[in-house]
Amino acid sequence: MDLIESYNEELRLVRKFWTGFWIVLLLIALIFLPWYGKEHWVYILTLIFIFSIGVQGQNLLIGYTGQISFGQAGFLALGAFTFGHLVRLGGACCNFSTLCRSCSRTFRPAGGFPLSSP
Repeated sequence: MDLIESYNEELRLVRKFWTGFWIVLLLIALIFLPWYGKEHWVYILTLIFIFSIGVQGQNLLIGYTGQISFGQAGFLALGAFTFGHLVRLGGACCNFSTLCRSCSRTFRPAGGFPLSSP
């Protein structure tokens, strides 16, 4: 067990050399995964990372502030829903995916405004 004696020691993200080594190794593996990994694993890990963004948003909102609000999750779901339908209609080529992302960013607030109005 490590005894923390100062506030600066507590704020350090990596306290040991080997922990930092394994974190850097994991990040390098994640960077090269789309090129060298199997398509199924890339798909699964992409879904995990997308869901973790929504979970971290809820953790910040509910855990640290104590506000119980699922509006953030609604906006994330609305953007994902729009993106999924646009990709399904036109395929998943790179230029069309960029268009779908920009459309989902446009329609997310437009769809969320009526949901948030009293």
